[in-house]
Amino acid sequence: MTSNPNWPEIKKALQIHLEDKTISQQLPQDHPDIVARVAKLKFDQILEDLDKKQVFGKVSAFVYATEFQKRGLPHMHLLIIMKPGDKIHQAEELDDLMSSEIPQNDDLELRELVLKWMIHNPCERSYDLDVSRDRASQRVATENDEQRERRLKDLRQRAAQRVATENDEQRELRLQDLRQRAAQRVVTENDEKRERRLQDLRQRAAQRIATENEEQREYRLEEQRRRDRRRRRALELNIFYRHINVPLLQLCNISP
Repeated sequence: MTSNPNWPEIKKALQIHLEDKTISQQLPQDHPDIVARVAKLKFDQILEDLDKKQVFGKVSAFVYATEFQKRGLPHMHLLIIMKPGDKIHQAEELDDLMSSEIPQNDDLELRELVLKWMIHNPCERSYDLDVSRDRASQRVATENDEQRERRLKDLRQRAAQRVATENDEQRELRLQDLRQRAAQRVVTENDEKRERRLQDLRQRAAQRIATENEEQREYRLEEQRRRDRRRRRALELNIFYRHINVPLLQLCNISP
């Protein structure tokens, strides 16, 4: 939904009553605060119609964002999530609720409303809005399917020509530029980033050491004690055999 500077509330708020009983009409672009406040009231009203009055059915959830165009007009992007019983499942159901075309002359009131409130026009101060609407309606009425098909065909031909004229040299230049950018990203990685990575590795190593529980440490200590006992036993046997080696030989009458 886009705000319209021709809303009666905005035009009325921009009127200045002078001392000579004349009315001076200010321009909407000179008072964005008034345009924004009126737009907020309109946005709140449409949310109330959709959520509380349930004009499309029961609403399960909705989310919206308000943005401002370059010309300064606020507009709202609204997403509505309907409850399962009121969701739209076929295109025919959607056509019954909304339309994206200018009505034909069989419904003059609706056509006038669409041309008056739902078509963007240039923002020059001296621009004649009525002339703009007449020209827009004439273009829509005179543009037939054959003209649209010619324009689409011309657009396809131009797109094909752009693709065909792009040679291997241009693609190579683009690839070379991409390689240079990738090399620059690698080179610009400074010592601070490397230090952060090293610090992260140290923290992970410290966490692994800290998470080693008492059972694992006790197992290592017990294994160390067994190895120490084996070394001491081997050392004792080695000393014992060295002391008894010569007396045994003498008792057996064997010369060393």
